Amino acid sequence: MKRVRLLFPIALVAACATTGSRQAAERANWVLVRTPMTENLGVPIYAWERVRMFPSAEECSMYRMELLENAVSAGSRTKLEEVYRLHCLPATKMVPPAAK
Repeated sequence: MKRVRLLFPIALVAACATTGSRQAAERANWVLVRTPMTENLGVPIYAWERVRMFPSAEECSMYRMELLENAVSAGSRTKLEEVYRLHCLPATKMVPPAAK
């Protein structure tokens, strides 16, 4: 019985965290994506790597600008080029055509 009392709070926190992240994903209307580092422009947008999801375009853009400022202040050309590959897109553009 003592073991159940010890494990119950851990299970409760894990369940709440899962529910919270699911609700956040449902509210996410904008996605920060990383474009592929390839010359092949045939890669569809929905196949691009998702970095993070946001409820609004402003929040996505502000996060990207913070990353850009950090790369500039670090003086790293590599980090700067990495941030230039990030773009904010509406979540609807990330849905494959068959799923629409």
